[in-house]
Amino acid sequence: MSTHLLAQAGLVFLCLTGCTGFDGTFEFDDSANLGDTDASPEDSSTDTADWDQVAPSWWSLQATVLVEETLPVPEDTTLTASLISDEADPTSPICTATFVPSSMEDQDPPDATIFHWWQVTLGEATGDCSAPQLGWFADSIEIGVGELHPDIAALLEPAGYEHLEGYLYGAYMRQSDDDDSVWTWGIAGSNASFDSDQESVGEAPLPNGTYQLVPFYLLPLQSG
Repeated sequence: MSTHLLAQAGLVFLCLTGCTGFDGTFEFDDSANLGDTDASPEDSSTDTADWDQVAPSWWSLQATVLVEETLPVPEDTTLTASLISDEADPTSPICTATFVPSSMEDQDPPDATIFHWWQVTLGEATGDCSAPQLGWFADSIEIGVGELHPDIAALLEPAGYEHLEGYLYGAYMRQSDDDDSVWTWGIAGSNASFDSDQESVGEAPLPNGTYQLVPFYLLPLQSG
């Protein structure tokens, strides 16, 4: 099993203050954006009226997951996905869709560093993505929570989370079950973790609670 960091592809964003209250907007670290690509983001005032005609290159994922007895509760889980284009300011997504999963199945983790791994069927979407734009998202994905990856830990300080390092897990995902690439794309923590109102994190299993999976990296699109 190979675990990849999208930093190797050169497109990174850091969530700063307010990230756990994700609303489809990002604070972007200009020193990191599009670092290894030839594209440069346009000014954020770019007219977005025709963005439904722009092919996205990346997407972001934020999740809120209720965990009870190590299992996720689908009806109390939401995933918010946004399409991002190389041709425009990444702080202004093309569109955003929010999904309440129709199912979440517990799976064996693909790596020993991942504590819990769930196959998520996305279900119906709400938001401002049109039907053609929703076609860029897969019907199901796999997400997990595990050890905080060292490369994610290195981003905690510029993201404003360094004081929470002992309370945070790593967020992992795979875009399809026929893909060997597992991405470490952000941080995960319970609401109590972000309030520093619990003991530091340990090994599996996760304590009961509502967990925020917060993106630090954009993800490559694999459909469309």
